[in-house]
Amino acid sequence: MKGTFAKLTLVSVVVAFVSLLMLPKRASAIPAFARRYQTSCTTCHVLPPKLNAFGVAFKNNGYRIPGDDEKFIKQPDVELGAPGWKKVWPKGVWPGAIPDRVPLSAAVELATTVTPSDQVKTDFAFPAEFELLAGGTLGSRFSYLGELAFEFAGGVTEVDFERGHFNMRLTNSPLMNLRLGRIETGAVPFSRFSHKLTDEDFIVSDFRTVPGGFRFRARQQGFEVWGAKNGPGGGGFQYSLGLVNGSGSSNDDNSQKDWYGSASYKFRGFGVTGPSGALDTLKATENYIDNSVEVGAFGYVGRTGVTPANEVRFNRAGFKVNAYISRLNLFGAYVRGHDLILQSGGEGGPPRTITTHAWFVQGDTVVLPWLVATLRYDQAIGDRSFLHVKRVVPGVSMMIRANVILSAEGPIYVGGGDRNRLLNGAIANDSAVFRLAFFF
Repeated sequence: MKGTFAKLTLVSVVVAFVSLLMLPKRASAIPAFARRYQTSCTTCHVLPPKLNAFGVAFKNNGYRIPGDDEKFIKQPDVELGAPGWKKVWPKGVWPGAIPDRVPLSAAVELATTVTPSDQVKTDFAFPAEFELLAGGTLGSRFSYLGELAFEFAGGVTEVDFERGHFNMRLTNSPLMNLRLGRIETGAVPFSRFSHKLTDEDFIVSDFRTVPGGFRFRARQQGFEVWGAKNGPGGGGFQYSLGLVNGSGSSNDDNSQKDWYGSASYKFRGFGVTGPSGALDTLKATENYIDNSVEVGAFGYVGRTGVTPANEVRFNRAGFKVNAYISRLNLFGAYVRGHDLILQSGGEGGPPRTITTHAWFVQGDTVVLPWLVATLRYDQAIGDRSFLHVKRVVPGVSMMIRANVILSAEGPIYVGGGDRNRLLNGAIANDSAVFRLAFFF
């Protein structure tokens, strides 16, 4: 009996170790910034891709170091014209600037899934995905971000344009900006690109109310006005207002555009646009400590379908809380969904209303500067035949090198039976998921 147990233990350890070379997740850390400033990834990240407070301020400043950005640049831009041209405009061309080298980064992800209850219990992908990432500035007012993913599955290579947008600062401070392109909307409670460490999406961003319906995680085509301003004692105010297609694709399926808004306030901690004084150095250690509390609210109103036979009018509203206490980040959100299906059950059917409640709470703990443990509980309750899920999601992420991230995660569905495993119309199973990602 002891010999059998030892063999099973050894097999489990080997499977776990091999699995640590696998499972994909969208990359968001951009080494091009590290090269530009010649600094560590931990200057802006708790652990990539999760941003720390300085990283949030860097993003809010249009991917620039708060305060004196030029002081820290190690790869100067190429000036397109003399500064004096500004004085003769519009009789001359306003000068600009471009990077002195191509600001590209890449990520490679090796992946697997281990699902004991499925027919295929273990599935390898070497690699699962290759990504090209770009980010930088164009002079003092413009910045940009792009991400192109090549996914390898079933012998087919799929190309997915994850994000691509330009940002223009409309005021001298970060108080008002215009973002234009394919974006993750500012109404998303917590970004999958800058707050999510492991693979499983936050339920408030992942759930759909009806088949093919809206969910927050879908990137949108449109524009957004957003801004941030420091508070008197640190922290500060952030907001966004946007108008987008709503379909999540290049071509909308109706003439009406979706609109949304969000606002939050951070009490204490690092300023949302940076420190009040000048920076002398770029700190790359213990940037995960930011004792503060942020509260916010958000709303989204939209429509899908071009004819009454397939039209759904919907809205989402909710609130969020994000607290940092020493090494612990405790955060969560609640979303109420309301969908009006104009012709339920086919053309001529009576209208039907679906109300959905989704929420989650998560704790991320920095055990060591390179090791973060996570634990989440989330649930979404909607149409009883399409959405009814309750789960616990433990996970761990490790920065085994500054640009090599190892993570493991195991969503566990609670409550028994299929009732509590119904996510977006499909039954989800307990699984173990792992990934190894290289950024360069």
